[in-house]
Amino acid sequence: MKATDLEKDLLIKFFEINQINTGKLLESLYEIEVLERDYTGSGFFTTFKKLECLRVADSKQSYDCEGFGAKLNKEKILAGFIFYIEKGYLETLEGFTYGLQEWPDSIVCYEFFK
Repeated sequence: MKATDLEKDLLIKFFEINQINTGKLLESLYEIEVLERDYTGSGFFTTFKKLECLRVADSKQSYDCEGFGAKLNKEKILAGFIFYIEKGYLETLEGFTYGLQEWPDSIVCYEFFK
């Protein structure tokens, strides 16, 4: 399964905000594979295949990182994102809406904010 446009743009934004060189990521963006994508109603969890372009830290580091959100679609649904790093690789992305809003069935446009 391939990453969605939103997932790809979120990865790029994560790298930029955390001042990680985007070179390898941009070269491999269309090769990124999704192992699993689970929708929760108010969000999703996406697990990526372990690829060198998703290495963001030392192999001894595991942590989670927040830092920016997005306004989704013309309704401007507020969403947040958490990136989970396991043994140096960006492994899982969590997206969620704020409040009681459901995650949209389709995402037509989005605007990131810090």
